Amino acid sequence: MKILGKSLVLVFVWCLAGLTLSIYNILAYQYFSDPSNIGYEFVPNLVISLFGALAGGVLMSFFEFKAAANLFSRKSLGQIIIMKSMLYSGAFIVITYILSTLFNILVFKNSILSASTYSSSFRYITGPLHIGTTLIYIIIFLSTITYIQISRVFGAGMLYRFLLGTYRTPRVEKRIFMFLDLNDSTMIAEKVGHVKYFQFIQEVLIDISKDIVENGGEIYKYVGDEVIITWKTERINDKTAPLKCYFDLHHTISLRSQYYTSTHGFIPRFKAGIHMGESVVGEIGLDKKEIAYSGDLLNTTARIQAKCKELQCDLLISGVYRDFLNHRYEHYDFEDKGLMPLKGKAEQVQIVAVTAAESK
Repeated sequence: MKILGKSLVLVFVWCLAGLTLSIYNILAYQYFSDPSNIGYEFVPNLVISLFGALAGGVLMSFFEFKAAANLFSRKSLGQIIIMKSMLYSGAFIVITYILSTLFNILVFKNSILSASTYSSSFRYITGPLHIGTTLIYIIIFLSTITYIQISRVFGAGMLYRFLLGTYRTPRVEKRIFMFLDLNDSTMIAEKVGHVKYFQFIQEVLIDISKDIVENGGEIYKYVGDEVIITWKTERINDKTAPLKCYFDLHHTISLRSQYYTSTHGFIPRFKAGIHMGESVVGEIGLDKKEIAYSGDLLNTTARIQAKCKELQCDLLISGVYRDFLNHRYEHYDFEDKGLMPLKGKAEQVQIVAVTAAESK
């Protein structure tokens, strides 16, 4: 759902750019062209510009968020911006040439077999009018790619919250948190060495990021080999999204089990704790700013996750989150572990173990 939202925003921005460029084109045409020549037809150009912008926005969204989401994952931020800008600029020139040819055929009734049709398109894309358009689109490419990449540095949705000052004043939000921790991490690190272990962690986190985002989760923080994920309860469309996220990421790992076995000698497996409640959130820091969550919610979630080893369960949730689900779901089995004491808490907390129903 989050990917769809980001894609729609990107497509809207591109369509807005297409409209702006159509206005620019008619003004630029009047400046660069002799009015006695073949007239510039605004409406056909607008239709083709919007079609091109729509197609460009859809293709860029598909490429950025789906097909090649991890293609440049091992490149630096600067390399990604430069490489993608060159890629999109080249694609833009090719697409513009094709659209210009269609424009000559459909509007000016040039023959599809005529060499002048294609030479006219070539003169257009190398002329002053199109060079100005290309420069504007290069700026759009750079701005879009830079925003997307910096957003990934801050985390999903965090950059615009910084820009809008959403959390300048601390506020209380109802959230679900998941603490996701790699099983046997100490043993693995000692076996392969710390550098290789870190590379292993990098690969694993890249693989599971898609499942987190597609299930509406926000990666709040990486703490060693632990990932802290959160959902805002009022925006969650599927109450089981955290559960689905957990089992989806393990499915992703299982699809690459052969790779992990041959490359690293073992298959990663996570244990997790899930809890929900109220948390205080706000901006902290000066030289290094961060949007931080605090409160008993995070402490309790961490303690629930720590119980996984003791209870020999991969996934534990709180009774509060279990009640939030309202009813049983056919894809999951729930086993009530009862009220249990948690380190640092005076009151006992209801703990529930969750397994995938089909695994039984």
